[in-house]
Amino acid sequence: MRRLILFALLLFAIGAAAQNHSATLSWVALPDTPTSNVYRAPGACPSTGSPTGQVKLNLTPVAATTYKDSTVAGANTYCYTVRATLNGVESVDSNTAQAVIPLAPSSGLTVVA
Repeated sequence: MRRLILFALLLFAIGAAAQNHSATLSWVALPDTPTSNVYRAPGACPSTGSPTGQVKLNLTPVAATTYKDSTVAGANTYCYTVRATLNGVESVDSNTAQAVIPLAPSSGLTVVA
């Protein structure tokens, strides 16, 4: 099965009292696979293979080709993968995308993997 292509775009916003971070992922869906599941693992992405400790982020399959992870925390690194789904069956992991979240948001910072 062809692998999904995953892009990570890191977005930041500063609240009045707290710092809010998020990572927005986008990907190219496989033909005939209407939904996907998004996974995140702590730490840097491995140079080969799938990351260990992956946790599915979405409760139900995602019909769009974007997902915003609003649960990231500053001063952390995360590794993301996406799996296409069809009738409850998942594909293998997509390529990985790594997000390095700074302690404090910087204006104009964008990361694409």
